[in-house]
Amino acid sequence: MATSNSSSGVSRNKKVTHLDLKRPQDRLPERSTSFLRELRLRISSLSQTTLEIEKIVQYFFDEVQAAVHVEGLNYVHEGHNVAVQVGSAEKHRASYRLNTQQSYFGEVTFTRRKRFSEVELSRLESLLDLFVYPVRNGLQYREAVRSALTDPLTGVGNRLGLSNTLQKEIEVSRRYDRPLTIMMLDIDKFKSINDIYGHAVGDRVLVDVTNYMKQTLRVADAVFRLGGEEFLILLADTSLDQAVVIGERIRQNIEQSHQGSDTSPYVTASIGIAAYQADMSSDDLLNAADRAMYSAKEKGRNKIECA
Repeated sequence: MATSNSSSGVSRNKKVTHLDLKRPQDRLPERSTSFLRELRLRISSLSQTTLEIEKIVQYFFDEVQAAVHVEGLNYVHEGHNVAVQVGSAEKHRASYRLNTQQSYFGEVTFTRRKRFSEVELSRLESLLDLFVYPVRNGLQYREAVRSALTDPLTGVGNRLGLSNTLQKEIEVSRRYDRPLTIMMLDIDKFKSINDIYGHAVGDRVLVDVTNYMKQTLRVADAVFRLGGEEFLILLADTSLDQAVVIGERIRQNIEQSHQGSDTSPYVTASIGIAAYQADMSSDDLLNAADRAMYSAKEKGRNKIECA
């Protein structure tokens, strides 16, 4: 797939297409000036309507219909982990990379059952020129939100991210009567690790423990760092008994991976597990897991306790 080095912002699959952002009206034949002006304005101002990339793609798909009939639109940006499909995926495709001179903003593919004419492709390219900038704003917003909800050291969710996610999972559990379980995990004697080995080693322990959790957990599970050495694991559609099995794997992986030496700490973790019960609030559930975790510490650490 070719990539245009011009300032156009768009390149067509298998063919470099040089476009002029300053005069897109020249490439939308047989349309009234007022119609084109209104359509271009609506597309270029999409980011004033929403900054959510999924909605921007949906709105763009809807607006494109006024110029070219398309049955499906796929937008992908692997670097931002974005994949949005609107409509249906059909046989005939027109794919474009969204570029400026400085940056890449993903790839758009239009599909339909009937082959696209050159005039229609020209119209799509014209509109994509205007679509680049709402997409750029949407990606920047997405990254800002992700950063606000992510712990910078470990890369997992932070306390704010947990607040947003936990309440949604509780609502799903209530509505569909599905089990929901959480684990509170605290690294044992973490202050001593920092004091003896230094904060750089302490940070490495936090990252290592995070990785052991992620390696043990399923794709649908979520990990959050609450602060310091304390983590919360959210297990949707998981019973208490299932959570105990998962928790024991995590506990063993942490213990076996850190046997200790003169230059490396012996690391263990205490885990408290609580299952959501009807009419529990998010605070009730968190407090139950927290109490169970402290019970594990009081009973000698490196243990699992259930609420």
